[in-house]
Amino acid sequence: MAVPGALTLQGDAAEDVAARAGRGGGGGVVAAPAAVAATTFFTQPAPTAQPAPPPTRSSPWPLLLGLLGLLVLVVLGSWWLSRGNAPANQAAAPTAAPTTAAPTTAPTRVAVVVPPTAPAAYPSPSNVPAASVAPTAAAKVAPPAVAGGAPTASVAPTVTRIAGSPTPIPPTRTPRPGATLTAAAAACQPGVGPTFRPVWGDLGLYAATGCPTSAEKAVITAYAPFEKGFIIWRADNRQAYALYDDGTFEVFADSWKDGDPEYSCTDANTPNRTPPTPRRGIGKVWCTQPGVRAKLGNVKADENGNLRAVQDFERGVGFGIGERDPAVFILQNDTRRWSAG
Repeated sequence: MAVPGALTLQGDAAEDVAARAGRGGGGGVVAAPAAVAATTFFTQPAPTAQPAPPPTRSSPWPLLLGLLGLLVLVVLGSWWLSRGNAPANQAAAPTAAPTTAAPTTAPTRVAVVVPPTAPAAYPSPSNVPAASVAPTAAAKVAPPAVAGGAPTASVAPTVTRIAGSPTPIPPTRTPRPGATLTAAAAACQPGVGPTFRPVWGDLGLYAATGCPTSAEKAVITAYAPFEKGFIIWRADNRQAYALYDDGTFEVFADSWKDGDPEYSCTDANTPNRTPPTPRRGIGKVWCTQPGVRAKLGNVKADENGNLRAVQDFERGVGFGIGERDPAVFILQNDTRRWSAG
């Protein structure tokens, strides 16, 4: 039996090797028989160090590649077949799009959900025009006063002149909320009386009139309404105050005394009756002052004597006249203008 990896020597070569082995071995080596000595083994280490792989094991790649190729063929075949049905699918697509596309649902959401909620919670400015609201709010809500300054232009036009009545009417006023007084005004002694405090504080008249010089008091006065204003006469200082509808006023000393004619001027335009001619002290001012007569016009009712609220200020005076609306008048001497409230 041949051994893999061994070199076999036969014939003369084998005998020559055996003879050389007998001569060099001394007498201690027994020569191998010719049949045995004819074959000698020489080991070669290199071939035995790297054994060959088993010949029976096969690689899986060919099978995998085959399956992959088959799969590709199946996919390509399906794609090719689908191309043949493409016209039919394309023809059906436009029919399905209008029935299931987003435009069918989007208008429904806008119409059902958005419109009912948006106008209810947040009305559009076009539904409530600013132009129709602003005049009403300004006329009915906005206060006619600006704190800390002179009366605004809206105060004078809102004054309504009402004919006086011979029946005494007590002063009436509606307190205004939010009256503000500066620290200097609050320190005034005496303080502003209850009849004048709301108007004086709301209109910010401290700078125009200063502090009161006396407490509010009831004074005998006479009031006469005219076509374009009125005159109020006070008995304690015998002065007549002519207030005109343009917001200005003048003060005159009363020179009429008991025993003088009731009517100080009589002519074709001023008969001895009231109206149109005022009488007594108020009538004398009207007759002797041409400017007063021109600015006031004729008297509308006879003068009415009564106790009325009066308070003097450093640079002005206040009157409470219940026959008029508004009923509180504060005169500022520096500007010769009056404010009402």
